[in-house]
Amino acid sequence: MYYPRCSTSATWAELQLFVRQDQKYVGRLYKRFRERPFTFLAFEELQTRGITLQHKALEHCVGEVEISSEGSCVISMHKDLVGYQRDVTLFHELMHVWYNPLLNDSPDLRNEQRRLSNAARTEWLARRARMQPDLLRTVVEGLDLRGHIYDRISYLAFEESSRFREKRKWKHVLRD
Repeated sequence: MYYPRCSTSATWAELQLFVRQDQKYVGRLYKRFRERPFTFLAFEELQTRGITLQHKALEHCVGEVEISSEGSCVISMHKDLVGYQRDVTLFHELMHVWYNPLLNDSPDLRNEQRRLSNAARTEWLARRARMQPDLLRTVVEGLDLRGHIYDRISYLAFEESSRFREKRKWKHVLRD
């Protein structure tokens, strides 16, 4: 079986190849992903449970998540992440919360092969979810983050709202 060298730096094609092969072995897991996708309602449910976002200097990773027994979570992301890396890391950690405990990829997981598989699955799900402009905007704005435009998806997610703000500002200036 093919394993991406590192799930966070793997290309989309590498993740797709892994998932295609992985589905042959754990197809029931992917069936659960399809039955319970990460959507607007899923994000709303997570917000209801409680999501806290922290930016700090992490040494060995770009993001991590702690989930309490009540279901609330604290997502920690490296303070220097911006644009695509910030958004994919955020979605990666949200996938861990949404599909908990199926996608545990913590370093203390004994089976290295399982850890790598879960990391690749999580990254694939995160990138798929981030590909939806409306969902990207909802998550970023729902966590009080600033939208960044860095590719087509982020342009579709944030360009309209920024253009609307510019028009309002422009109309306001003309009235004065």
